[in-house]
Amino acid sequence: MSVPPPFLKLRLAAHYAGLFAPVGVMLPFWPVFLSGRGLSEWQIGVLLAVGSISKVAVNPVIGSWVDRLGKRRTAMIGLAFATFFAFAAFWVTHGFFPLLILSAIASGLFTAQMPLAENLSLHMAQTHQFDYGRVRLWGSLAFILAALLGGWYLSGRSSEVVLPVSLAFLLLMALITLGLPEMQIEKRKDAPQSAVGMMTLLQDRRFLLFIATASALQTSHMVYYGFSTLHWRQAGIGETTIGVLWSLGVLAEILLFSQGNKVLNRLGPAGLMILAGAGGLVRWTVLGFTTWIPALYGAQALHALTFGAFHLGCMHYLSRNIPLSLSGRAQGLYSSGVAGVAQGIGLLAAGPLYHALGGYAFLAMTAVSGLGLWGALRIQSKGKE
Repeated sequence: MSVPPPFLKLRLAAHYAGLFAPVGVMLPFWPVFLSGRGLSEWQIGVLLAVGSISKVAVNPVIGSWVDRLGKRRTAMIGLAFATFFAFAAFWVTHGFFPLLILSAIASGLFTAQMPLAENLSLHMAQTHQFDYGRVRLWGSLAFILAALLGGWYLSGRSSEVVLPVSLAFLLLMALITLGLPEMQIEKRKDAPQSAVGMMTLLQDRRFLLFIATASALQTSHMVYYGFSTLHWRQAGIGETTIGVLWSLGVLAEILLFSQGNKVLNRLGPAGLMILAGAGGLVRWTVLGFTTWIPALYGAQALHALTFGAFHLGCMHYLSRNIPLSLSGRAQGLYSSGVAGVAQGIGLLAAGPLYHALGGYAFLAMTAVSGLGLWGALRIQSKGKE
């Protein structure tokens, strides 16, 4: 085992915190900023959807470029500062179409950083034998803290305040990238070119089965992400309790991450994905049939499985099965396919489902989890992980 760079885990944990802190502010409050700029609800929806759509085109391209560059840190620093300046341009940008174009650029730059962060951290964890989950959990903690602090600071203030608060977190994120360790990939004469490397992955049936399975497990969350708050409010549950329910889910995820290696060594990547699918069968069924608060607390604790186990399983599957020379492209394809195409389709379907079925729309997510469970069982049956 090679000697790790100084303070390696601290530097990676700080980077995850830097990545997720802006999300903690922007996920709940960016629509408020856009509304203050005079956009209608459907226009806001289109601008938010650009985030998922941009992943489809941007992430594989960035992944291929980084694989050819051979360095992760250099690319991540450039993307982080470019993201800050792109969002800073919102100061002087008004009108739907200019905001749409700027949102596509800014979101594309921002979302391209996550697969690179995962690629870097997983490689370092494998090389220097530490628990990836215990590093990744600091991103979830930063999300909770930023959301709480952001909500407290923004309460009663103009919607325009959302932008400088977001920019402060984005600048912090960019500065933190300066402390990242370098992940140098040796350039080989026989290394696949961009198009060849991409086709190698797209022609691999096991990789495609993995992407389809991960897509189902990710998509099963879309009714929850889009409409659980509305559903619970209509059932008479107060906002404070709803906030506790959301926080409980993230805390459960953090708990699983803290024990990531122990669970991974026991179950393996495919076993974690099986656990995620099984957890979804229970969680979405409970949410579909009841709004009884004690039952909701139990269902929210299952976020540890439906997202935590899912994420750990997928990341370690990629780490174990994809050659290092293709790892950037694989992470890019994973991000664009699972968090881009699948999530985008899921969000588009969630609205009509909830409009037609109300809380019973969660049962459709139970069925999607079942598909993910079936795919994970297929992956496990094929042996190598």
